[in-house]
Amino acid sequence: MLMYLLNCAHCQVPTPVSPAQAGDELVCASCGKPVLVPKLGELKRLPMTESPSTKAAPPEEMSSAGRTTGFVIFGGLATLCLLATAFCGIRWALISVPSDTQTHIEEMRQAYKVAASAQLVREWEEMEKYGVDIVSPYKYQRIANEKRRWGINTAVAGSLGGLFILAAGALARGGRKPEPSIDA
Repeated sequence: MLMYLLNCAHCQVPTPVSPAQAGDELVCASCGKPVLVPKLGELKRLPMTESPSTKAAPPEEMSSAGRTTGFVIFGGLATLCLLATAFCGIRWALISVPSDTQTHIEEMRQAYKVAASAQLVREWEEMEKYGVDIVSPYKYQRIANEKRRWGINTAVAGSLGGLFILAAGALARGGRKPEPSIDA
């Protein structure tokens, strides 16, 4: 394969380039800085070298399949996470909490105002005998806890989906060659 030796503008290390790369921008293997490959007419004036057939392809070309696979995987994971976010968000929105602690306390105060004296005495005796510890939360508290769990699931799934979207975008962007700048 016909190759030309292009010296890096920053470190002067020669890099073999093919005519197909004319006008592209490469990254110098030595210093890591971008090197603009001249147009074909200028490229043909550079010294030529023969490319060994056993030489490995540049890292961009070798990892293209890996980038594509990663993009598909991260894209699929992002889709699954966003579907989970939608499901959890809908479940969260559909749960209606009938009461809260303040409303419950006010309801109990109103109920004790109209309760018969005999009923209050029985409740007092039960509190003396069994104590006032509540074994399980009230129904409205269980419903509120369930709604909070669905809200947390929504936030976690949405955050993971966003991270997977960013990762897929980074992989997609990493495979593109930058556009050469057009100077007037």
